[in-house]
Amino acid sequence: MEVIPRYGSFTNSPSLSHSVLHIFRTKRLKMGVKVKYLYNEGYQFSYFTRGEPGSRPSVLMLHGFSLNKDMWLNTIEVFPKDLHLVCLDLPGHGGTTCLLGESYTAVAQAKRVHQFVQCAGLNHKPFHLVGMSMGGMVAGVYAALYPAHISSLALFCPAGVRYLTDSEFFAQLHELIFSKGSVENAIIPVTEEHLENFVKLKLKNRSKQIPWQVSLLMKNGGERKNQTNSVSFLLEQGFLDLTSSESRYSLHENMRKIKAPTQIIWGKEDKVRGLCMSGVLCALEGEEKGKLCFLSSSWAEVELK
Repeated sequence: MEVIPRYGSFTNSPSLSHSVLHIFRTKRLKMGVKVKYLYNEGYQFSYFTRGEPGSRPSVLMLHGFSLNKDMWLNTIEVFPKDLHLVCLDLPGHGGTTCLLGESYTAVAQAKRVHQFVQCAGLNHKPFHLVGMSMGGMVAGVYAALYPAHISSLALFCPAGVRYLTDSEFFAQLHELIFSKGSVENAIIPVTEEHLENFVKLKLKNRSKQIPWQVSLLMKNGGERKNQTNSVSFLLEQGFLDLTSSESRYSLHENMRKIKAPTQIIWGKEDKVRGLCMSGVLCALEGEEKGKLCFLSSSWAEVELK
């Protein structure tokens, strides 16, 4: 398989100024995390870690689609400093290898995560697994495929669940795709105005100020038409793989195979996934291990804080 040059997320794009990258590096230093790389069978995994394995289970965290490990920097601020944390760049994202021709379905990504877990030694004892959005779908599928590895599971607004109707976000996204004839055109905003509108579509209160991380991206990377091919490949092929009939409902189809105690956290005003309570509650029905919690914010507000 051909390896595509890796700028597989916004924060790794060469179009962003050094000042933006400096902010994230400074945040990493403040949080006391160390960026590391792991190589196995010609494949590179990028991740950051804090703390050392101890008596308590380690925590592995998986980010959302088109993001990377840095999305967790604010979240881990409230975690105990001595807790062993690992935040991984998923396949094709951040500094992790992006392969032309590789599948990016939820199951395929879960198997890559398993490869990382084995190489990093996280499989020596059960660990806590956390996932957001796409990462939540991958985490849930991982827990179903490798139940012996998981101590507990936390899913934030996970993808991969059946719902009765498309959310407002996906309805407009599908309209864009079919009107422009390209997934890339629909999900890669190419101007500052397009990016701002794209982000506000995800927010509960669209008059609310966009988070500083996104403002920086708009000011420094709004014009992304000339980005490296890896971003276009990831966002187009990755999106098609994840939403294919093989992968789209992977979490829902595997929910009952999950053995670990599971908490699902959802935004009541979620504009991307919709509340889809019927799907989630149906999957958890009669399962004592499951707990469903709702936040007042939307998916994007949870993700971008």
